[in-house]
Parts: sequence; C-alpha cells; structure tokens
Amino acid sequence: MQIIEITKALRIKLEELSEVETLDSIMTSPGSYSVNETGEVIGLNLSENALRNDALEIILDLSQLQALNLGKNDLTKVFFTKEMPDLKYLDLSENENLHTLSFGIALPSLEKLQLSNCQLKDLTLPAGFEKLKNVEAEQNELTRFSISGNTPELTLMDLSNNKITTFELPRQLPKLTILVLKGGNQVSDIGFLQGAPNLETLNLHGNAVTDINPLR
Repeated sequence: MQIIEITKALRIKLEELSEVETLDSIMTSPGSYSVNETGEVIGLNLSENALRNDALEIILDLSQLQALNLGKNDLTKVFFTKEMPDLKYLDLSENENLHTLSFGIALPSLEKLQLSNCQLKDLTLPAGFEKLKNVEAEQNELTRFSISGNTPELTLMDLSNNKITTFELPRQLPKLTILVLKGGNQVSDIGFLQGAPNLETLNLHGNAVTDINPLR
C-alpha cells in the first residue's frame, strides 16, 4: 500500500523524512513516514492521532514496516496475526485504555518494544523474539509477564509499577544488564537471574523475594 492510500484511508497528513533520517528519527517525529526505493512504507509515526482499533486493519497490513509508533492514541486491543518480518521498533505507549496486546505470531526482527502507561494486564511473548533488546512496559496493570522463547539479545527490561506475581523469563539472559521491577510488583522467584551473569542494575524494591541465592 502506498502512502497516499494510507493517509486517505486514515484521514491524516504525514510528512516524509529525508533519506538521511534514520528509523530512530521516525520514532521520535510524530506525523512522519519513510519509504524504501520501491515506494513501500518502512517507517510510520502515527502517534497522537486519536486512532481507534479499526485503523489497525490498515496499519498492521504493512508487511514491510521497520518502525511503527502508535503511541498516544485511543487503541484498546491490538492483535498481531500477520507476518511483519522486518519490524524493529514498536511503540504503543500511552494508549491509556489499551488492555489487550496479543502476539499470535512472533516479530523476529523486533529490537525495542515500548508499552508504558497503558492498561495491560497480561503480556506473553511467544518464541521467536530472538533479536529483542529492550522491553519498556512500566505503569500498566500487569499481573503476568512471560517470554516463552530465547531472547539472547535482551539487555533492558523496565516493568516497574505493575502488579506482577507471575514472572517467567528464559533461563539464559547473557546480555541482560538492567532489570527494574520496583513498585507494586510481587515477584517471589528470581531464579532466572542465575542466567544473567552481566546484570549491572537490579531494582526489586517492594517485591516478595524470599530467596536471594540467585544474586550470589
């Protein structure tokens, strides 16, 4: 789908970033987009557009996307059911009524997942997120967080100010350096930390940890 079709369908205006701009710039520039040499959209920042769930039918059909910012909209449910093999950056933060996020299919290239300040209650990442580096999901209503497959590149996780009691991570986290679980969470088992030899920053303030042997 070409950008003119997208803007017409969503009834919004977007500005193309120059070729020298990076995907990082897309993520921080509301109302912007970028295309590849064949005109396919690879970067899209639709934050702050009051978009609702019906807009997702168009957006999540863009299989060439590498960067997608849908933050600060009116989304309540997001389901990933179609392949998006090149998506590296995904931002759904500050959708204040977003209570459901489901990955029926993995995003194999995803590196950064931003979900802060939503209303998510359960978050499960299936196998296939092997390039994931950052997960930022603070200020939600999470009671359960789970990663089913290996995430050897995972470096940072911020799940602060949630209500997590069930916390399941891969047993090998060789690159994890920052883990923040402070504020409201009630995680008791931190055995997974035995597989995180390079952890530098750990905040478990307020949790229900009884066995600290994994930290030794």
